[in-house]
Amino acid sequence: MSDKPAHAEAMEEALGSVWCPLRGLQCKDMGENIFLFTFHQESGKRKALNDGPWMFSKSLLVVEDFVPSKTLSQYDFRTVPTWIRIFSLPLGDMNRTTGEILGAEIGEYMEVDVGEDGLEPGKFLRLRFGSISRSP
Repeated sequence: MSDKPAHAEAMEEALGSVWCPLRGLQCKDMGENIFLFTFHQESGKRKALNDGPWMFSKSLLVVEDFVPSKTLSQYDFRTVPTWIRIFSLPLGDMNRTTGEILGAEIGEYMEVDVGEDGLEPGKFLRLRFGSISRSP
């Protein structure tokens, strides 16, 4: 999401140490600031896809899963998973059910961050959304 060009080697080094610290990754420049990452750790791919949003060189990095049947022009690069915090809820309402209800009201809800028991009493309740980063 930047007009300034990025360099595959720099992205490979910086993001490889975050996403795949043990085995690294490869980054191939596909042109027009689009890059293809090859992960040498499955956990690194999951992290890249699920733990964003990511920034590189002060620009938003939009990550999409590789689909072999898609052409480069068929990728949208529009969805950016984002976590929000909801404060001032009663402690008894800091749970999966409340998170799902609030998430459905707010937008493109993906998940709520709660423990295995479905509860997460604390200062805030975290919800994850897929947001739109730019218009088509």
